[in-house]
Amino acid sequence: MSRPNKPGRAGGRHARDVEAGDAPTGAISRRPVERTAALRRLDARELLLVTVAGAGGSSDQRCWFVLLRPASGGRLIAGGLVDEAVERLLAARPDAQATALEPFCDELAERLVVAVERTRAAGMAIAPELRDVLALALPSGMQSAAEPAPDLGGDDLRVHALDDGAKLSSLMTELLAEFDSATPEDPGDSVWRSGDLVGGAMIEFKGRYADGRLACWTVADVREFMLTWLPGMVQTDAAVVADVPDCVCAFLHFMSERGSLVGDPLAELESVARSVAAELPQRFAQVQRSGLAADVARHLRSSHDA
Repeated sequence: MSRPNKPGRAGGRHARDVEAGDAPTGAISRRPVERTAALRRLDARELLLVTVAGAGGSSDQRCWFVLLRPASGGRLIAGGLVDEAVERLLAARPDAQATALEPFCDELAERLVVAVERTRAAGMAIAPELRDVLALALPSGMQSAAEPAPDLGGDDLRVHALDDGAKLSSLMTELLAEFDSATPEDPGDSVWRSGDLVGGAMIEFKGRYADGRLACWTVADVREFMLTWLPGMVQTDAAVVADVPDCVCAFLHFMSERGSLVGDPLAELESVARSVAAELPQRFAQVQRSGLAADVARHLRSSHDA
């Protein structure tokens, strides 16, 4: 993985000294700070707010980015310019408020670039609106040429990356109720046994760890959900693990029949879900769960048992 050249930590430290009004030591000239930033934790994600000073007396521009924390994959989830809608979402989340801004140091810039690289490496889509905002936020020489992804749709079942969880919870309740009604009652059927657990996990994955479009699924999404996210977040028995491929296919088929599924063709999604089935037992056996993963596992199990 290529990384941008880093001038070193000293530049970031001296930039903070200048911004704070302290007299820098050595032959460091006092220069105006062009970018400032604030980083806040949002559960397994991070909110990066970047303010770019306007040139020639023009207004400052504010950008926002939501990234997975490195321990959760480190990918870039979403971003854009701060507008009135984003301001309202930020106001509704005290944990997301920026109380103090610091210079946009090398470490934060690299964190954003690496998040883009990890998103590409995972085969995940980068939203079209992110290319321009990345070019605005990143300093010259570190601008990542994020290739825009085609607009796959699915906005009617989309959860904003700054949502406080209320919309995701509402959509999950609605979709799982419909999925349950569409599943024939048969205690011996894998989907009847485990469909709500797996379907709920798929919604959770898309709503909190992917692009927020609950109805948009690609082959890369299915692979990451089944081979990385699910084993890392859900602790369950071998019988449920064996049910996962059938349940994934059933939920995708349900979304297609509902008229909501967008992304890669259903046949391709079902094919990859079946093809990775043999890897699942080993993946589940390898993962150690603690902290947030354990909390998510307990939440999903309690929903399944209710």
